Amino acid sequence: MKTAKKVLLIILSILMVFTCKRYTEPEGSNTANEQDNGTGIVGGGDNGGGGSTIGDETGPLTGSGGGISLGSFTLPKNSLSQEEQNKDYDPSYNHAVLFANGGIPALTTTSKGALVAAVGYEGNIQVKKSLDSGKTWFISQVATETPSRNPFFINCHNGDVLLGVTTYGAGFTNTIFYRSTDDGGSWTKQESLVKVSDIDSKVTSNFVIYGQGVTLRHGANAGQNKLLFPYSYSTNTYIDQTQWTMTINSSDDGKKWDIISNRIKGNLVTQGNPFGDFSAYENKIYETYEGNILLNLRTPGNLMYWAHSTNYGKDWIITTIKTEERADNDIHADMVRYEFNGKPIKGSKYGLMAYYRTGGNGEYKVRLTDNDFNNGDKSGSKYKKTEIIVTDTGITNGYPAITVLPDGTIGTLTEEIKDGSANIIFRRFNLYWLTYGSEKVDYSTIAY
Repeated sequence: MKTAKKVLLIILSILMVFTCKRYTEPEGSNTANEQDNGTGIVGGGDNGGGGSTIGDETGPLTGSGGGISLGSFTLPKNSLSQEEQNKDYDPSYNHAVLFANGGIPALTTTSKGALVAAVGYEGNIQVKKSLDSGKTWFISQVATETPSRNPFFINCHNGDVLLGVTTYGAGFTNTIFYRSTDDGGSWTKQESLVKVSDIDSKVTSNFVIYGQGVTLRHGANAGQNKLLFPYSYSTNTYIDQTQWTMTINSSDDGKKWDIISNRIKGNLVTQGNPFGDFSAYENKIYETYEGNILLNLRTPGNLMYWAHSTNYGKDWIITTIKTEERADNDIHADMVRYEFNGKPIKGSKYGLMAYYRTGGNGEYKVRLTDNDFNNGDKSGSKYKKTEIIVTDTGITNGYPAITVLPDGTIGTLTEEIKDGSANIIFRRFNLYWLTYGSEKVDYSTIAY
């Protein structure tokens, strides 16, 4: 009898060991706040190793909603559960160092829910990807031409991802594209490029705005395989106005690029007289739900302009000018629709803007709109909520990047000084936190 009891106790002890065992990352995985060795994709290769396994974890950048189905799409690991969407998911806790150097970052979410990040530093482009909502990152090898700068991403309609970079030095600067067909795991240089010689014979320098170009999906743009990105360049032709804005488009998912408008012009809506050329050096494009294109620009003197186009960027109407909306030391914006793969998460006109505010030690903020920034019009409010995501950045001229994950959480990249050195930090937060609990993601209303 004693022997039988002893055997039973042994069996119960074994069962308790197995049932109490919790999920842990596989050995060798490369978490965001660890130093990678720079030798290639780590942590189990491009299949993600443990990164693609659904399982509960604890700590920053984790969630228990992985595996939830929203229509035909299954949320990746570390997505938030509905219960977690109903409370703060705070960026001051949910963050990690992604690149152990400074630079200008880019960030996007692919149609399969992977995160792809890049940074340009000292003429080199570094790229990483995550399959588990930003908890674990893998090095993605891309042999860009050197020196290169200002990386930006565009998601193609067929699921491919484009990485654009601008080469510089020795009197030439061209924009070159690299294509990934495996969610940012590997890259192939494209034959299509934008040459400085195609822009203006008097160009002295140029750059493509970092962060993201735009995948046009709505209104008359639906089903047209159209992509669009803004472009800035300088000339030595004019005395007072030497910096110019133009838009470049593709109608075949980036296989070929065309210049739409050289030196954007428009009419002052408030006065009705021609506005003519104007100098602008910082610009971002945003597609409204109706398929119109918004252009947000900043000019010398730290003034903000808004313009919109109803014909794919061929003609522009200036809707907000100069002192009608000062930038108030707000610079280097990045904008994105609040949707995943073209499908709204909250409302059809929700969008986000991340930007840097100068002064003091600098700070990063995020703005939420529920009316597509009021089509850029000065009448009425463009912004529903504004919140600081980083204070005391330690830098004087920061560049943010922003994206939306499949579960509706928001990811950002920001350059910050940590422990005396510049780093690119990945942060993640939810709509509940951004709006002080007045709004939240409701999975019952989403079907991808």
